Amino acid sequence: MNFNGRFGADMPPFEEAVAYFRAKLGRMLTREEFDQLAAMEKARAFTAARVTAADQLQALYDSLLGIISTGGTLRDFQEVARPLLTEPWHLNLVFQQNVSSAYGAGHLAQAQQAREFRPFGRYITGVNPRPSHRALDGLVYPLDHPFWAAHWPPWDYN
Repeated sequence: MNFNGRFGADMPPFEEAVAYFRAKLGRMLTREEFDQLAAMEKARAFTAARVTAADQLQALYDSLLGIISTGGTLRDFQEVARPLLTEPWHLNLVFQQNVSSAYGAGHLAQAQQAREFRPFGRYITGVNPRPSHRALDGLVYPLDHPFWAAHWPPWDYN
């Protein structure tokens, strides 16, 4: 996904994505604490590598929530996060992973709500997929199949 431009600026907020990200508010953790969690708990927590101060994590969280809620841009995030995440690759990574995860969770929630009418999902790869992802392209499973618990996008980064 490309989040460089403004997405959703003229659309209502993606409520399911916002709800997913808001649920992380009470679970801000240092990287050390985050690494000790089970995989399912990691999905419910918020952290950023190399950021250990609670106020800095809060500033990053607030910025990302604003972007997810209103359709902000990577540039908007950079303005807030640059003093906390000084390397460009780190800024981009934190932005991409958090916004992609929120949107993915929002799409999954919508798919589950519509499962009565659209009970199946099809895995479609993005641009230039790695071989392990390309091998899954076109697979179709019911939305309640265990495949989706491990492979609903984004399930792997970069």
